[in-house]
Amino acid sequence: MPRSFPPTNSETEVKICIAVSTIGKTDRFDLLLDSIQSQNSSSFVFGVCDQSTDSQVRERIHQREWAIPTFLTTSDAPGLSAGRNAVISSAPEDCTHFMFPNDTSTFGPNLIQQLSHEAINYDVVVMSYSDGQRPRYLFPQSTDSLNKENIWLAIEPGTVLSSRLIHSVNGFDEHLGTGCDTPFQAGEGSDLLLRALPFTPKAKWVPDLVIDGVPQAYSLSQKQRRNKQLMYGRGYAEVLRRHRYSSIRRTLSILAPFRHINTWIHRSAFIEALYLSVGRLQGGFPFTRSIPFPGELGWPG
Repeated sequence: MPRSFPPTNSETEVKICIAVSTIGKTDRFDLLLDSIQSQNSSSFVFGVCDQSTDSQVRERIHQREWAIPTFLTTSDAPGLSAGRNAVISSAPEDCTHFMFPNDTSTFGPNLIQQLSHEAINYDVVVMSYSDGQRPRYLFPQSTDSLNKENIWLAIEPGTVLSSRLIHSVNGFDEHLGTGCDTPFQAGEGSDLLLRALPFTPKAKWVPDLVIDGVPQAYSLSQKQRRNKQLMYGRGYAEVLRRHRYSSIRRTLSILAPFRHINTWIHRSAFIEALYLSVGRLQGGFPFTRSIPFPGELGWPG
């Protein structure tokens, strides 16, 4: 039986909190700040969880003049999920929705104004997320309900969530996602949406609204890129396992990285596919974690 969100006034004005968690190492953070300051709407707030080890993030924010409420916070636990949760906890109570751009994201000056219209009466607004060249996933404009298949098209930097949805599922799982304290370095957004499905959240898919990001391999060395594939594969498959996707589905996800011909032509592409595939094997089938894979492919001791 579907559960219900806390009641809300259907005509409540949308107030968005832009929630960013950063360790301060990206050279694109200033571009994100430029995007936020260029918005032609003032009906939003901006919160940053500073997980850096120095004062650069705070200095880069404080040296700017802000026309909107801006706040800084920190987190006790490491990782992107913990940082986002810290911003959510520190946000003004009248924030109705949250968006979660990466510290490498940028967007146009009309975005918040458009979202303030699109998000009225909706718990989830899914936008296009571009990796710098093209949208990561394609989907039509619709108000289709969320389900166990289409939630994978919603990428956190391109998704707006209502405050009532977030609080009903107790936020992001801090043991999933980039920088967390487990080997599962992805999947936190999909996990949150899957936990929200029993509440039947109202969703809107708006591909014309775009968040610009960077390719997954941005600024990474070859070794770092392969390790990222491994850790992302573990996180993705752990979410499949937790939410009881079938063994067939989990097996197909392990084979999927090899479906493109390019993978079989170029050695580097094959190796990256192998790292992603092994990560999905380890995440989806826990008994494989004791298999002695070579090097970084082995399960952390």
